[in-house]
Amino acid sequence: MTAPQAFALSLAFALALLALAHFSVWRAMRQGCWAAFAATCGLATLYFLLDHRMPVVGDRPNLVGTVAGFLLMMLGWLSVGAYLGLPRRALIRLGALLVAHGTVVAVAVAGGWLSRLGLFANYALMAWLVLAAAWRTGGDTRRQSRGVVASAALLYPAVVSAAVLGWLEPLHLRYAMSLPMVIVGTAMLVEGTLMAQRQAQAAVEATRAAQDRLQAVVQALAEGSGRVASTGQTMSEGAQMLAMRTDEQTSHIRETADAVRGVVTQVQLTSAHVSAVDATCQALEQQARQGSQEVQDTVGSIERIDQRTREMDEAIVLIEAIAFQTNLLSLNAAIEAARAGQAGRGFAVVASEVRTLSSRTRDAAAQVRALIERARQQSGDGVQRVLHVRETLQRMTGSVQDVAARMREVAEDASRQREALDGVLGHLDALTTLTDANASMVAHSVMASDDMNASARQLTEVVARAQGQGSAPRPVVAPVTAEAEPAIEFF
Repeated sequence: MTAPQAFALSLAFALALLALAHFSVWRAMRQGCWAAFAATCGLATLYFLLDHRMPVVGDRPNLVGTVAGFLLMMLGWLSVGAYLGLPRRALIRLGALLVAHGTVVAVAVAGGWLSRLGLFANYALMAWLVLAAAWRTGGDTRRQSRGVVASAALLYPAVVSAAVLGWLEPLHLRYAMSLPMVIVGTAMLVEGTLMAQRQAQAAVEATRAAQDRLQAVVQALAEGSGRVASTGQTMSEGAQMLAMRTDEQTSHIRETADAVRGVVTQVQLTSAHVSAVDATCQALEQQARQGSQEVQDTVGSIERIDQRTREMDEAIVLIEAIAFQTNLLSLNAAIEAARAGQAGRGFAVVASEVRTLSSRTRDAAAQVRALIERARQQSGDGVQRVLHVRETLQRMTGSVQDVAARMREVAEDASRQREALDGVLGHLDALTTLTDANASMVAHSVMASDDMNASARQLTEVVARAQGQGSAPRPVVAPVTAEAEPAIEFF
């Protein structure tokens, strides 16, 4: 085995270990740069394992192998840029420079001294850019690897200078170029391990803080569940009392509604009776008016009779005057008959009869006058009584009208009272419905309170079990020290 082959196998072994280590770090931290480093180191391992099988031309390496090697180095340096947090544009520029660098190296290996000077200038420029990128990145965890990365970047011009001055064969140039990648990978592995340990320590502290907070939450839940249970019990008792009072209120409201319905029925009967009395009063008023009219007619008839009596009295006066004149004539006839003697005897008899008839006529006229006077007095008394009856009927008519008006007012009041009672009854029915709804809601509240009490009891039991488990001795986590085992397991 030649020295280049041994050097290639050594690099392959180192890169394989770095690939496994970076893969372990990627599994622990789940960051893309570690996966990229693991892939780069794995591909570089395959490259150096197969390098001795690549044919060479004289003392010059295979250009295909050289280009492949520098592409792997470019992938590694891009991973370094991603680890250092370079912006995307800076990564693109770095990739372009690395491509140009690989092209110049390939030409330099096959060319003369002028190409080797160009190779030195290119490597020096790339080393300066990598050094500037490493210096400008921030972060407490990345600061420790800047020196290592800068040293790796400075190895490039040193190795190229050795090749230019003849201290290093161009054939071994690609092997020497792999040393910075191994150094940088090792530095990053150490940094990643430290970061993983810090994360593990932070996780332990976070776990302790979470346990403390969980214990506080459990304690708060215990206190809250106790208060909820007490409040639920109070609410349940209050809801039960409210349910009983609601039932009593519903019963009282229904009794009141029944009483109001009875009052409404009585008011309706009273209104019907008042209407009947009003009709009777109207009939009485009509009859009183008719009686008053008949009395008025009777008074008129009596007045006409009195007028006829006065006329008869005048006729009797005339008859008495005629009887008096007849009596005078009979006296004159008797005197004349007496003067006539025997010849006037018959005439004297006639005159005597005429005088007798005149006396009887006068007596009859006196009797008629007495009768007419009695009739006039009686008719006057009748007129007074009829007038009194008319006044009585008028007063009765007024009283009946007053009673009818009062009855109409009573009927209107009864109607308004019935309407008001109907409204009160409607409100009582609505209140009964609302009270029934409230009773249903109270029943649901009682059920909800019971459910809340059951939930509070379950929560109390759960909290008690949690507190019982939390009271167990907490495992003591040893602090991470320099002698402690790393949190990342290497394969």
